[in-house]
Order: sequence, then C-alpha cells, then structure tokens
Amino acid sequence: MVREKVEAFGEPGNVSVSLARDLIEASTFWVGHSQGIIHPEPGWSDRIVNGIHGWEVQFGANYFLVEQAILLSKHAILAELDYAQTLSQPMDPKLLYGRLITCVRKSVADYSHNTFPYYAGGAPPEVKSQGYYTADSSARIKILPNLTDLKRYGSTPPSKDVWKGFMRFGVHAIQVESFVERMWKLAGLKTVE
Repeated sequence: MVREKVEAFGEPGNVSVSLARDLIEASTFWVGHSQGIIHPEPGWSDRIVNGIHGWEVQFGANYFLVEQAILLSKHAILAELDYAQTLSQPMDPKLLYGRLITCVRKSVADYSHNTFPYYAGGAPPEVKSQGYYTADSSARIKILPNLTDLKRYGSTPPSKDVWKGFMRFGVHAIQVESFVERMWKLAGLKTVE
C-alpha cells in the first residue's frame, strides 16, 4: 500500500501541483515577526510556479524546490522499503525520517537557480558547526565522503534530528518537520516513535 501511494507522487515534470500546494500549506510559516510570533502562512501555496527545477516557491532571493523535495523523498522512501525487504526486516522509521530531513534541506536554490548541497538557513551557529548528518551516515561527509554510505544512502543520508526545525528565508520559513510529517502521512507510513 505504501509503495503505491509513494509511486503516485509522480516523476520529474509530472508531479501534481495539488501535491506541491498541500505540502507548502502544511509547512510554510512567518517567523520574522517583531514580537516573536510564529504562525502558519498557507497562502504561500498560491505562489507556486513551474520553474527550471519543477514546482518551486520563491522566498526573497532563494527558491524552495518543492518538486525536488517530493521526488528526493519519494526515492528515499522507496530505497528504504527495498532495503528492508531485501533484509526481511522492518523499515527503520528514524533513519528514514532523517533521510527525509535531508531531502527537504537539499531542495533550495539561490537566485541563479544553483542548488545548495544542504541548506542550513535558520540554524544557529553551534548547530551548523556540528555538521549535517548522523554518525551512522558519516560524521566527515563534508570533508571526506564515506563511499559505503554514499552507496547505501545516495545523495540523501540521514540528517541529525536537530535539522528538522525552520529553514529560514528572511521572515518566512519552511518548517522541515511539518513538511516531512505531511509527506510521511501522504505516503501512508506508520508513526515515527
């Protein structure tokens, strides 16, 4: 059942705009209020356009590549399903959750549409200095990629749980956790414990 739902997310150029809007409605927030108020901004779903990376939303000088996040997530979910099936074991939900965090944070482009390897916007300096990924995937991936991990996870190794917060673009942000949880629900996956 999960596989069929995930396959329905689409292929490049064929992801439904309604899916992209749903995810933006669930995850866009206004975080720059002078009084510190954080509140949802579902109306940003009306600003989705079809750009060179597929469905995207422009936040100031950067673009959140919604379609890329969807497709990276789709491939990560299917890869984890296949891996679990090959080993005849249940899928590791925490590992998959970490991979989906990476999928979202790898889906940002600058004003010239060049994608960031991992968008760290919104994270405090002490978090940025710790690196992106869990020790399980590679503590040194920014310096020297571990080939075993690249073979296992491809371009989406599991991020540390701390990266699930707000991915800021000025006064607006994508709450990574909300995006991942909505994707999780749409895929029909069981709750992460």
